[in-house]
Amino acid sequence: MTMREAGIPEEVIEAIEDGVAPVRAFRVETEISVGELAEDTGIPPHRIDAIEDGAPAKADELKAIGEALQVPPDVLASTPSA
Repeated sequence: MTMREAGIPEEVIEAIEDGVAPVRAFRVETEISVGELAEDTGIPPHRIDAIEDGAPAKADELKAIGEALQVPPDVLASTPSA
């Protein structure tokens, strides 16, 4: 299933296609700050910044971020297929 078929907002897909990290694209779309996401997930803000800058995320981090953003963790770890 593609991101479009999954109902992912077009703005998020386009941002990811333009090279924006999926975590950042979804966070910006939901209008949550890094600080708010850190508070919601228990992940330090500097670690969220690192993930958004391309550092690999651990499975438990993707799970926590996915729950906070209401996005499946596998979507956060993927790149779009249109």
